[in-house]
Amino acid sequence: DYIAQAYAGITSMIGEPDEPPHIPLAALGDVSTGVHGAFAIAAALLNRARTGQGQHLDIALLDCYYHCHEVNVHQCSGSEGAINPSRSGRHLTYLCPAGIYCVPGGEIMLAAFMHHWADLCAAMGRPELVDAEKYATDAARLERREEVIALVEDWLRGFSGVDAAIEKLEAHSVPCAPVLSVAETLTYPHLVERGTVRKVSDMAGGEFHIPGMPIKTSGYSDNPPYTAPTLGQHNRQVLSEILGCGQADIDSLYHAGILQEE
Repeated sequence: DYIAQAYAGITSMIGEPDEPPHIPLAALGDVSTGVHGAFAIAAALLNRARTGQGQHLDIALLDCYYHCHEVNVHQCSGSEGAINPSRSGRHLTYLCPAGIYCVPGGEIMLAAFMHHWADLCAAMGRPELVDAEKYATDAARLERREEVIALVEDWLRGFSGVDAAIEKLEAHSVPCAPVLSVAETLTYPHLVERGTVRKVSDMAGGEFHIPGMPIKTSGYSDNPPYTAPTLGQHNRQVLSEILGCGQADIDSLYHAGILQEE
């Protein structure tokens, strides 16, 4: 995953501008490649049903990672290199305000560009900033990015914590979110209620949380009552019911060490 990420130019985009690149501790490319693979298989099956023709599918981890570039490749190529996208730390370099802001006790992600600038000004109790010449447009705010960041962060310091800041921003329709730790996601109400995180029971590992199925359908449960089998759990069932082996033959395979189970 991380090798393809580096080749795709993704790693170079992560971290602080004056430091070496960072890596995300999440298998973004592995998951994305699986999703693209599933989509390709579904499309190929539909094509076969319609035309009778099969397809050879080639889904590469590197290609899927490179496809994750939202505007970086376009900007660099379209400007003939004048724009060279690179890591920008906590804040976007092409929209403002948009980034991670510090609040007492934590951080929040805030995106208040375009028409949401007026929403943020209302939340801050600063309606005069909406039409102020130096802040009135996205381009103007971008030119004064550090000034805008400081203005917003100074206001956020007045809150008692992340929840209070989020409540105020959401009341004015400002796109925002708390920066949750993995531990916090396990009990965060919205994630639990949606089944984004779910608890499973495993014969070996006991009860623990895993990511839920991100695809919700009307006809199938996204929380099936199944557990992963232990090693060799179904040896006898498969050999006897499917392959027709007798119990004596199966026992001999166990005695010889050919078959094992936990």
